Formats: sequence, C-alpha cells, structure tokens
Amino acid sequence: MEDREKILQKINDLTNEYNENNDYYKISTIQYLGTRENQEDTVSYITQKENVFACLADGIGGLEFGEIASGLSVLTLLKHFITYSSINNQFLVSAMQDADRRVMQFIEDNHLSGSGCTTIGIFINKNDLFFSSVGDSSVFLFRNNQLQLLNRHHNYKLYLDEMLQKERISIKDYRVNLNKKDVVISYIGKGELRLLDFNKQGFKLKEGDILLICSDGLLSALSNELIIEVIKKNKNPTTITTSLMNLVRMKRREKQDNTSIITILKERGI
Repeated sequence: MEDREKILQKINDLTNEYNENNDYYKISTIQYLGTRENQEDTVSYITQKENVFACLADGIGGLEFGEIASGLSVLTLLKHFITYSSINNQFLVSAMQDADRRVMQFIEDNHLSGSGCTTIGIFINKNDLFFSSVGDSSVFLFRNNQLQLLNRHHNYKLYLDEMLQKERISIKDYRVNLNKKDVVISYIGKGELRLLDFNKQGFKLKEGDILLICSDGLLSALSNELIIEVIKKNKNPTTITTSLMNLVRMKRREKQDNTSIITILKERGI
C-alpha cells in the first residue's frame, strides 16, 4: 500500500529542488480539513523565472483511499512538468493520462473496489495560460471584477444538460434526475478519461488577472457573488486565500468537505 506521507514528502522534495524566484506571478495556497476525518486534497506548485506550474487534486468521496489517489496524481503531474514543460504544453494531457494509469495500477495492486480523484493542472508559460482538468474542481479567472469559470464540471448535471440539449430526454426526466447532479462522472482512476478539458491555444493573461483554482469544498460553502466580493477587496493572493477560507470556517457547515485553494496573481507583464 502506498504511504500518504511518503508521497507528500516526494512532492515537497520536487518543489524544493525545482522552485525558482518568479518576479511576475504571486501564488498562495491554503487547505482546510472541514468536518472530514482525512485530508484527501493535495496541492502543489513550482515556479520558474517566467513560468508557473500548479496542480490540485481532490479525492472522490465514497471511494477508497482518495488521499492516496490525489497524492499520486499531483506527484505524477509534477514529474511530467519537470520533464516536458520546456517542450510544449501538451504534457498536461499526457500527464493526466499517466496519472489515471498510475491510480488504476494502485487500485489493481491493492485489490480495491475503486479509488480516484479530480485533478487540475495549470501551466503558465510567460503570458500564456494552459490548463487541463478532470472532475469537478474549478479554474476561475477574475478579470474586470468578473469571475469566469474556464473549465467544465464533469458531473451528472453536465450529462443531463447535454442530453436535454440534444432532445434525448424530456424536461420532466431532466428535473427528476437533478437530485444526482453532483455525482462526478469523470475522474482520475476511472479509466479512459472520457471527459478531459484542456485548451490547445494559450489563454493570454493580463496584468492584474487573478486565477482561483479550488476543490468543490469552496463552492459548496460560498456563492460566486461572495467570492467575487472577497477578491475585489483583496488583491493580494495570500489575503484572498486566507479570507475565503475564514469564511468557509465561519459557515460551520455540518458536512463541510475538504477545501483547497490556489490563488495566482499576474503582478506584471513579461
């Protein structure tokens, strides 16, 4: 059985070895256990002189050893970044596929009924943003006081929306099945990665842009409107992450999920 602490140590060793000073982007991360017994989210990032790589994974609730799956996924993405980031951005897709294989191998080796995690990888090459995501964690861009979701949530509601749009189900059936809307339908460890979001062309970031990457624990506690208000008042990434997490804690929700946040500010142009 893989050891969570050993995986986290490998992640820390990689980030310590490859992190460099970056004068263009400021980054802050924060995590909260919530009411769960285990922290099943994993976050990490590496900065280089003009580049940034960040990743976040969230263990799937109801499956076994989500904390191992998320750790393995983040570790795999970091290794791909270190190896391939200087070549092109397509390493994000191959990294996700490799992470999926790695978690599936973990399931097989330990005779588990299932395990998995959502995963997001963010690669900023100077001014160009590339991302890849699987599952229902989020990548937001805050620009001009507006919060834009850049990826899709791979949940049952996405499936229902597509079926309704194609007129393959009635509005009645759509509404009946909305009670399952939050069930994740694509994740690392499921195999095949039928749903995998990524952008082929770099998204141009502007000075003052803020990226917010988060697990679903944040959105289950705070509305988009409240998140926008926090970011408006606090342009510093550390203050943003701290303020958002303080609000999550203040909610004191009975079933608060693990919550992880990565905030990235483009402080100046390159």
